[in-house]
Amino acid sequence: MILRRTGVWLWVLLLALAAFADEADDLLAAAVKQYQAGNATQAIETLEGARQKSPNHKGVLQWLGFLYLRVGRAADAVPVLEQLIQLAPNDAQAHNNLGNAYLHTGQPDKALAEYRTVLKLKPDFADAHYNLANILMKQGKLNEAIVAFQTAARLSPQDAYTWNNLGVALMQANRPKEAVEAYRKAAALEPRNAQMWTNLGLALHAVGNLRDAESAFVKALTIDARFFSAVLGLAQTYASQGQDAKAIQLFQRAASMQPDSFVAHYNLGVLYARANNSAEAEKAFRRALELQPNHHDTLMALASLYQKDKRLPEAENAYRALVEAYPKDTEGWWQIGGVLVLQNKNDEAVQAWEKLLALAPQHLRGRIALANLLYRLNRDSEAEEHYKLALKQDPRNVEALNGLGLVCDRQGRLEEAETYLKQAIAVNPNYAYAHNNLGVVYEKMGKKNEAIECYRRALRINPNYTDARNNLQRFTRSTTP
Repeated sequence: MILRRTGVWLWVLLLALAAFADEADDLLAAAVKQYQAGNATQAIETLEGARQKSPNHKGVLQWLGFLYLRVGRAADAVPVLEQLIQLAPNDAQAHNNLGNAYLHTGQPDKALAEYRTVLKLKPDFADAHYNLANILMKQGKLNEAIVAFQTAARLSPQDAYTWNNLGVALMQANRPKEAVEAYRKAAALEPRNAQMWTNLGLALHAVGNLRDAESAFVKALTIDARFFSAVLGLAQTYASQGQDAKAIQLFQRAASMQPDSFVAHYNLGVLYARANNSAEAEKAFRRALELQPNHHDTLMALASLYQKDKRLPEAENAYRALVEAYPKDTEGWWQIGGVLVLQNKNDEAVQAWEKLLALAPQHLRGRIALANLLYRLNRDSEAEEHYKLALKQDPRNVEALNGLGLVCDRQGRLEEAETYLKQAIAVNPNYAYAHNNLGVVYEKMGKKNEAIECYRRALRINPNYTDARNNLQRFTRSTTP
């Protein structure tokens, strides 16, 4: 974002030197000459001398306040401009300059009041609309800021910075299409400004116009090859277009330009992971975490990388770091449970998924996974409870119906098991597990033909279903005379 150097233009015209009638006027004339010659510091000294001789000289106060602002001495400008306002309460430029002085001394509310006063005195004062808009934007009052920027742009359509900051406000208000148009006007007015081309690129990227975004970033880098934001923007645009090699090269360049750039290291990690370069991805993610130790997406990405590479203890540690930093993160609890199961840390997995369900009772995958795990641990009553809760949420959930069939089967409740498994098959006739499990139930019920048919159906659905094949072979052998 570019905020234009605050306008502190003098309201008074340069007076003809011969018209100065007294000594203060002579000193003011000398100060004007000194400023025009590029010696603002000497001009200030001269004006302070004039002020001593004529403390209420409006021209002296106007110039002195202006020059203090010009050289970055806003704190010194405040009392001078406050005095001027007392002498000339209807001077719009004086109020505008005082607003600028308040703004630069960390008094935005006072600055806001001054700019509003300016607009009461002179509604078509473009600089005041612009300055007002900048404060409103910083305060998060985006709709008001946008209106003020639009008014400033209407009054001063050739001011590139007004169009640029209008674009900034529109982007913050999630109105990127309008921001594109504002940034286009800014860049057209200031074609050698790398920041404005970069801002245009970011807006174009936001609306999905990646080709034009790429062109805008390239233009910015043509102006300034080391413009960091443009390097990042172009890298992200290449990544969005699937040109990962180019993106990696640019993110590496960004990281070398600013070694403490979290964005550069994080995106390098993402791209290296996408390229299955786990070593470089890990290095990049770890560097990103050094810069932002508890960054959610980086912790998740690093944990996922370890999990993908079957580095389960490290994945577990990364997920634990995630849920420690974000104890209400349901995805973290879901993933850590899965990693614990893969390490046969089943009791800890139960605790993780119970935590998940305490946070998100409607997390159906988590409830089914917990029920399945409890069944494996022979905790049938708890498993049954969770399967039934899952069915309340989704009465046609085949995994829950199949799971209840398994629980009832193991407890000898064969007719209930048959009912649940038939319901699962009715919902999904191609659910091979339910066919196989129903075959087991029929076998226990002494229904030979029905059992054989269930095993065969399971194998027709999945010819590689080992349990169904073994069951069919075992059962047919045991029933052969």
